[in-house]
Amino acid sequence: MTKDTSASTTLSQQRTEEPMDLPAAAITLLRGIEFLRAEIASTERIGTTELRALARISEGHTLTPKQLAAALGLTTGAVTSLTDRLVDSGLLLRAPHPTDRRSLTLQLTPAGDTVMQRINVNFRAAIMEAAEGATKAQIDEMAGLLQATATRMLESAQAER
Repeated sequence: MTKDTSASTTLSQQRTEEPMDLPAAAITLLRGIEFLRAEIASTERIGTTELRALARISEGHTLTPKQLAAALGLTTGAVTSLTDRLVDSGLLLRAPHPTDRRSLTLQLTPAGDTVMQRINVNFRAAIMEAAEGATKAQIDEMAGLLQATATRMLESAQAER
């Protein structure tokens, strides 16, 4: 059997011909995303941890420092230092929590929101550039596989808690 390597070969067709090393491909993808994250952070003159923090806050619009610490796997002390740097750079605002006097909320400033919008545009462009040459069907199938895999991994991690 000859292997079809044309751009129109779908992922499911490739799967029946010769199994791919999916874990190795996933690791390669993660490394590529880490490299891209570092490049974007460098362009924005922030660290990768600051970038991750801004991304998490922008996803939920506001987080408490404790929620951010849990999301990033950091101590609350580390989050205090991290948020100090982001507040000092004008990207983050600390505000009183609306219902808990002992807590704060973290919110992006307009400048932080602008940075995140630019980062999202650049990230999307890099992903689509990497997928150049793939058909819409291949991209749709890949997006579905990535979403399903991420969902299962998150569900598994939450079940273990």
